[in-house]
Amino acid sequence: MLVNENSLKARSARSSIFLIRTGIAKLKEYQDRIEEMESLERLVIEADQLSSNLKRLESLITDAPAPKQAPVEEDILDVHAIGFFAQMAAQGKLCSVCGQVKIKGTTD
Repeated sequence: MLVNENSLKARSARSSIFLIRTGIAKLKEYQDRIEEMESLERLVIEADQLSSNLKRLESLITDAPAPKQAPVEEDILDVHAIGFFAQMAAQGKLCSVCGQVKIKGTTD
């Protein structure tokens, strides 16, 4: 299905792409300042917004309507795990292929 580049759907998709690019830049900025507690909180919020924008873009670029999902209980945020992975990322100990932690030359 061809979409007119000035249609509401096309403009919404371009807007979502802009928000995704901006969100990724913010995530990188917060990752650089991960030692600050405020940056960690903002990183979590920005990651949630980025996820929402990606879902919105997916629904705009596919022909099928987005599936309706039942409301899910709010996930519990594991701050310790986030801090651990942020520390491993800062030390360059995350595998760039699979995202697992590198320990002594292997990924575990």
